Amino acid sequence: MPTDTDTGRPLSIAILAGSDQVFEPWEASLFERLMHSADFSLETFLISDHSGPRQKPSRVYRALLDLEERLFTRGNRQGIPITDDRFADIPKIAPQAIGVDGQIDIVLSHIPGMDCSSISERCDEVWEYHFNVSGPDMVGTFGFRECLEARPITKSGIIAHRAGGSRGLLAVSKSNTKISATFNAEYAKAVLSSLVEKELRRTARQPDRGAAFVPPSLDNAPIPLRSPTPLECLRYSFGLGTRIARRGADSLLKKIGAQPENWSLVLGEGEVLGSSLERLTELKQPKGEFRADPFLFETEDERWVFFESYNYRTKLGSICVGRIEGDTLIDVTPLDFGDVHCSYPFVFEHDGEIFLIPETHERERIEVWRCADFPHRWELHATGLEGESAADTVFVEWNDECWLFTNLSRHDFVDHCAELHVFKVSGPDLANIEPHPLNPVVVDSTRARNGGRPFVSEGRLIRPGQITSHGSYGYGLALLEVTELSMDTYAEREIRRIEPEVEQSTIGCHHVDHSSGVFIMDARRAYGSKLLGARPIAVRAT
Repeated sequence: MPTDTDTGRPLSIAILAGSDQVFEPWEASLFERLMHSADFSLETFLISDHSGPRQKPSRVYRALLDLEERLFTRGNRQGIPITDDRFADIPKIAPQAIGVDGQIDIVLSHIPGMDCSSISERCDEVWEYHFNVSGPDMVGTFGFRECLEARPITKSGIIAHRAGGSRGLLAVSKSNTKISATFNAEYAKAVLSSLVEKELRRTARQPDRGAAFVPPSLDNAPIPLRSPTPLECLRYSFGLGTRIARRGADSLLKKIGAQPENWSLVLGEGEVLGSSLERLTELKQPKGEFRADPFLFETEDERWVFFESYNYRTKLGSICVGRIEGDTLIDVTPLDFGDVHCSYPFVFEHDGEIFLIPETHERERIEVWRCADFPHRWELHATGLEGESAADTVFVEWNDECWLFTNLSRHDFVDHCAELHVFKVSGPDLANIEPHPLNPVVVDSTRARNGGRPFVSEGRLIRPGQITSHGSYGYGLALLEVTELSMDTYAEREIRRIEPEVEQSTIGCHHVDHSSGVFIMDARRAYGSKLLGARPIAVRAT
């Protein structure tokens, strides 16, 4: 296939849809991103009235699904019809009208249960979503079994069909399993739309199409869809009621002044890659707040910690700085970065000056602040990515080049956990910002979100990534070796995983930084654990 890199032309894409099809919000969002990207050319809608196989779920499940849609659906339940004005300029033709000269590179099938074999003979590949394989009536069961079985993540897959009838699993996205099946499916599909975009960008730059398939396996294949039984619906309803009750209890506790989100800071000795994590010292903190997102910074004779302090009364996070003395932070001082929620104070030195990038996604931009008087006075130095909701941004110098790694939210959920975006920059002034051609370079809730300062160990660049799973934010940490970083490619592999010791009432950890023989993390206790014996915070590595 002629690629964008080889020929300078965009990847040619067609959408397979019904004549009166109503698209879900994730589908319409994907189409609009394709329409507005110079990398792609959305050529046509291929109109087919094929309805796919009929395999209806039970009446009990359909009634349950209808109730859930009323309670939990966040998007536009009416959907967006193919006749909407935003699609008016896209031609609509029959699938048989596609030529065989390669004018269409990829067809995205959005008709559940459609037989893609004949269409795959007329283009390079047809991509289908795993939840559409069983037909239109089974799509509504997607997301149910993950909630029923309390699976930590929900997988969505892209299946590629080629000429001759061959097909294979192309790629899989992983998203944090949500409270209900409907909400879970809606969120997983939003994440999947980013994976489709990522894979299209990769495909446009890959001369060897044969390398695209990933052999299906138990480890990466999504759960096949099947109709829930009445007993499973009953079990699911009980589990859903329990989850709703827990959330209600947390909300009530917050209203009466309790503190169910018990994040605190812990210190360890050595390097986090090699530490046994068995001897952690919890830093004391005052009542009425939690502390998280710690970053270390050393001067000639002192070790400082910049961190988020969340006030339960104001319900806002702010950035503070203090010095470590034993198991206590002393001289703790709040810093002024404006009147919005602030967290993740990534502090770093560059060319003899000290800078800090706070997480201020409410302002819809990345901000770089320069230190005017260490450590208490900071001045706004530069801004970038105006109009983007960016979180947990880090500045990386690697192979004499400067990069920003950040997490963007590009859908209605205001969630920054599923996509990692990389930008090549001129420096902290952000005078030049060049997006990586393969953005988002990672689509995976178990590692995409930054979880601390990237560091170098034995010549390897290591990026901490948050594991957002088990239905909660900040479950654990993945330490990832960045094996390829250039404007042509990005790759990373997990080399260590840090998870909470739930048996010891530690239920989360999502950030790490280290400096000169010590490392600092944040960790979350189960609510009420101190009253039941104040067990030490404990995490384990795999």
